[in-house]
Amino acid sequence: KQKKKVVRKSRKKKSKNTIPVNFSDLADKSIIIDGANLLHESSSKIKQLELNPLKGFIEELESSGVGSVSVVFDASTQYKFTPQDLTEFVSMVNNNKSNYTFAPKATEADSIILNTAHKTKSIVITNDFYNDYEEKLPDAYNWFRSNHITVSYLMGIWSMNTTNSNKFIN
Repeated sequence: KQKKKVVRKSRKKKSKNTIPVNFSDLADKSIIIDGANLLHESSSKIKQLELNPLKGFIEELESSGVGSVSVVFDASTQYKFTPQDLTEFVSMVNNNKSNYTFAPKATEADSIILNTAHKTKSIVITNDFYNDYEEKLPDAYNWFRSNHITVSYLMGIWSMNTTNSNKFIN
């Protein structure tokens, strides 16, 4: 009789070794923010976005000495603010036309973010992992995989993290 080999699958989770990122770690770096993603992360209501947390995040980035901050918003983002925040939001975008933009209607902001980050060698800040772009935009997706940051907003505080597969952290 032959004994059957027992093959056991490891139940260990593969660790990605989360690394906290400080604002100062981004000095002199070019940053692209997934605007709608961060607005949703920091808003307390699902269908109504709050502008002040995102403004505070951008101000913290800029005061830490980043090279540049660009923000891409989905076309529908502007319809999710209170009238007061909408006026301020439109003004914020219009006053920063060279670095803030809306994705055209019927266009996914994700592809604009990935392409721009790849071409400008920028770090992407988003909680989206853009897995559906691995085949559609392989070069841009590969750049993103090793040059992105995820964020959390809790008790009025922004926290950033990345993994050890990201190249911009020493």
